[in-house]
Amino acid sequence: MKGKKVECFPIESQDNHKGEIRKIIYTTMNDGTLDVLITASADRTIKMWEPKNTKKDPCFQTIVGHEGTILDMVYIDKVQQLITTSTDRTMRIWIID
Repeated sequence: MKGKKVECFPIESQDNHKGEIRKIIYTTMNDGTLDVLITASADRTIKMWEPKNTKKDPCFQTIVGHEGTILDMVYIDKVQQLITTSTDRTMRIWIID
């Protein structure tokens, strides 16, 4: 972008993924007041991050259950569900409160 400065802000945590991140989703929760990044990894976990949180660990939830690399996911805000697929040949539906 000509004339615009682009900044990069790394999001780091004591609870970083142990494998490559395969998918990332940005959404808002709590009636639009909370920005959330949801990441899915080859380490078989899903993590939820509050990227604007600079006072404490930005990773506020880790979801486990797949036995293989998570390949894809979609978040459906209307029903607060996260749907994931994995190399373990399963599809899982997670209720996000």
